[in-house]
Parts: sequence; C-alpha cells; structure tokens
Amino acid sequence: MTDFALKLAERFPNKPYLSASSIKHALGDFQRFILYMEGKLKFSSDALRFGSIHDKYILERDTFYDEYIVFDDTPIIESISEARPELKSVKTSKEYKEWKKEFDESVGSKTLVTPEEMKKVEWMTYRIESSDVYKHYLSGQHQVEFNDFIGDVPVRGFLDNLDNAAGAKFVSDLKTTQQLDKFKWKVRDYAYDIQAYIYLTVFDRTDFYWVAQSKFDSNPVGVFKASEQTLNAGRTKFETAVSIIEEYLDGKWKPAERYITDTI
Repeated sequence: MTDFALKLAERFPNKPYLSASSIKHALGDFQRFILYMEGKLKFSSDALRFGSIHDKYILERDTFYDEYIVFDDTPIIESISEARPELKSVKTSKEYKEWKKEFDESVGSKTLVTPEEMKKVEWMTYRIESSDVYKHYLSGQHQVEFNDFIGDVPVRGFLDNLDNAAGAKFVSDLKTTQQLDKFKWKVRDYAYDIQAYIYLTVFDRTDFYWVAQSKFDSNPVGVFKASEQTLNAGRTKFETAVSIIEEYLDGKWKPAERYITDTI
C-alpha cells in the first residue's frame, strides 16, 4: 500500500479510496469532501432517482425487480369504489388499508416505481434497443466494479459498460438528460470528465463515450465521444484534487483555512 493510501485509510477508514465524486468535491468546498468521505453527505433528487431506474432497467433487466417494485393502486381503488360507491375516500377504507399493508410487507427494501415511470423507462429502453446504439455502445460488460490504483492513489467505482459484443475496446456511460444539444455542458458542469479519465486509465482504454438520452419529447438518443481536450481536463482535475487532498492529509492546512475563490 502506498503512503498516500495509508494516510487516506487512516483518516477515512470507512472509505479508503477516491472516486469521481470525491475528486469533484475536493476541487470545490473541501468540507463537502470530508463529509462525503465520512459518509455524512447524501444525495437524492428526482433526476438521480429516475436515472438509476433508467440505467438499471436497460443494463441489468434480469435483476431489475430484485431492487424495484411497481406501485399501482389503481385496480384496488377501482374495485373498492365499484363495490362501495358511498365512500368519500377509498384510501381511508378498511379494504384499502389491508391491501396497502400487504403490499408494504411485500416490498422489503425495494424502491417504489410508479406506473408512469415504468412506462416511460420501457419506452426509452425501446428507443435505445431499436437503434444501433445498444449494439455498438452498450452490449459489453455491464456495471463493472473496480478497486485499483492510479499511480499512488487508490480508486474505486462502477462503470456502466466495458467494450461491446463485437470486441471493440472502449468505456461507455449511460446518462439521462433534459436536452441532448446541451449535454456537452453537463460534462463540464458535473465533472463527467474526471469519471472518463479514471475509467480509461484503470481499464487501459483510449476511447470513452457517453450515451445520453433525453427525458422529454420522443426521448431521442445521442452518443458523445470524449475528446482529447476533455480527457486532459479530467486528468488535470484529478491530479489537482489529489495534490489538495495530499496536503490536507499531511496536515499542511485545515478545511477552515480553505474557501472558494473565483472571478465573476
């Protein structure tokens, strides 16, 4: 184990490695980096939630229903309403409550998906699979986990797709977005370039693609290849963040001494 890895593990024993997300935090508000590494910073949003549902269904459909369950109470509501038209609120009825209790017991740790979300994901999947996009860019190994080193730095993560069924060597990442023509700005704003640099370096590949699908209109699909400039930007961000983290681990400064500066 390298000196950097030992210091990182000593300071953050529950997360003794860096990821694209931790690198991104280290470049901004360093206190967020610390909270993230300590497991105290959690992220949740409708966009992230839907993106996870979308990716899971497309890439790991065989195990999708091990993690998700569709919540549709329309049939039971219609049944109770028909049998008892005098009810003002079906959901407060004994019949509905009993049905809901049985449903909740069957859920376990699964995440609920609405019928509307499921219908949308199925259509978006059809759009991808009915084109050549899936065959060329998403037909390789899915959700590949790695624990490795880039130089002295321990890194960990999951990549969506490695290579394709025809034997082409590359890494691809599946994303949902609002507008395809603005996706390139998301690569910069959300630091997807860091992710691309890490994945290509660990798996010794040269080509990285984002397969992005719009969540609106007819859900068009776009394939975006990471340019040399984008990959160099990811490498620079990675190396800069590592230098900042290393100085922090060596006790050269405290988080309170570091704040964000910019020119607007």
